[in-house]
Amino acid sequence: MIDRYGQKFAVSSYEPSLRLYVERDVLAEDKHLFDRILMIKEVKALLSDRQTYSFIYRVARNDAIEYFECQLVKPKSDRNEFAVGFKNVSDEKKQELALQAACDAAEAANKA
Repeated sequence: MIDRYGQKFAVSSYEPSLRLYVERDVLAEDKHLFDRILMIKEVKALLSDRQTYSFIYRVARNDAIEYFECQLVKPKSDRNEFAVGFKNVSDEKKQELALQAACDAAEAANKA
């Protein structure tokens, strides 16, 4: 596999690669979200009773905050494996936050 910096890494280096990504890119306030998935044995336990697990976290890039979704998926098989993916959801999250701000402002105006 190749990370966003163009560095190659083996699948067997999941834990160190993910730790490096979290330390290097993820906002300090969101690093705790990765605690449950940093170790493969924890992921296996997490996915033992469900097919997917996901969460939204933030990354600081180019003096801006971007939102990403991390999703883990366990294939529908008896094999002991999982897939992890990352998706930039900044546009969707920014729209959601703008809508929430507009609703909050309208509610405050109604109370006034």
